[in-house]
Amino acid sequence: MMRALKIIMFHILLSCRGIILGASKLFALMFLGTFCLVTCFSDLHGISMAAKIMILIFGMIFTMIFWFYDYLILYLKPKMLDIMLLK
Repeated sequence: MMRALKIIMFHILLSCRGIILGASKLFALMFLGTFCLVTCFSDLHGISMAAKIMILIFGMIFTMIFWFYDYLILYLKPKMLDIMLLK
């Protein structure tokens, strides 16, 4: 049962790879860019520290998704399959 679930998750994650990598890279750039703008410009200092930390955390989460998504796919791949993922 677990083997079948692992194979199904592998195929779903592999088929959605391009969309997820593109979206996570875009969101990471948006959140980290927003964090840089909020911390640099004096007009935006009215934003609370909690909001700034949340923006930074979301940016880091999307960056980690972009970095480690391929490792998850390689972990879930079937034993008889040899694949190479290119970015």
